[in-house]
Amino acid sequence: MDERRQGGVLEFVRRATKAIAERWLPDELAYHDVVWRALEPVLIKPDGGAAGEKEILDLVTVHVQGHGLAGRWSRDADLLTAPLMMVLNRSLDKAIATGVLAEDEIGQIVAQEAVRRPLPDRFLRLVQGFVVEFCGGVSMPDEETENLLHGVDLWRTAEQCYFVFHNGSNHFYPNELPEVVLRIREKVLFWIHRAAGDFCSRGRPRSPADRPTPQAECVLRFLCDERNAGKTIPLADLFSRVWQKRPDGGTKNPVMSIRVEVSRLNRFAVDLFEGESGNVMVRYVREAGAYRIRAETPTECCIVRPISLPE
Repeated sequence: MDERRQGGVLEFVRRATKAIAERWLPDELAYHDVVWRALEPVLIKPDGGAAGEKEILDLVTVHVQGHGLAGRWSRDADLLTAPLMMVLNRSLDKAIATGVLAEDEIGQIVAQEAVRRPLPDRFLRLVQGFVVEFCGGVSMPDEETENLLHGVDLWRTAEQCYFVFHNGSNHFYPNELPEVVLRIREKVLFWIHRAAGDFCSRGRPRSPADRPTPQAECVLRFLCDERNAGKTIPLADLFSRVWQKRPDGGTKNPVMSIRVEVSRLNRFAVDLFEGESGNVMVRYVREAGAYRIRAETPTECCIVRPISLPE
């Protein structure tokens, strides 16, 4: 028996995609199992063997027609189920193979798979959530209905996928950044687009000396996460999540480690981001060893990462 079957990976993919179809693809739910049977031989080998995208699409179409269902299948019901299965399957395999657990890293894997098979943002965020859940991480996928694409050829190949953290959560945009994201460049305290060398605060370019380090960027993502908005978060929890270890007797002053990175964020921002007083987004509560995060803090950050397939 294939090792992936023994580990229950394929069964997880089947159940996860069916759960997504039940909630967001009711027109396609009746055909989920048919599509699954057509794709299962391909999914067993995540690289897809020699089969290209067109061959896989033809395989699904023939399988559906063979069950007499094509005539009743809605106009765009065949756009999402098959690529959804393939993106989830490949993302899960890559995360397992590389031992990745961090939500952000899994998001980058999903974005890379979205270059091969573009899907609407909402579905890619759900894929990320399922992979994180399987790998033992923590995720709360945003299930708001937004920007669902209709009548788009999802079997095309994208040049890249933008993996974007804004409004406190991860989003996926194949091929190009939408106007709604580009507009916030002039407004947010933190606009970080390393690939383009574009670093701005309230639309004002920042000098190379002011740019946050990758570790400071991880701290920023934590502080601007929608799940932490309006809460008081112990610094020990922040350190555990960002540095991925618990502070103990052998840890050299985790509070100082955090404050060093946050000071870099304050140098970047044109308005003070963190402090013990004033109109700051993140209040340092010294006596409690915690950060009090304002509810609107997630709106102040946008981090753009274009993901492409390796050469």
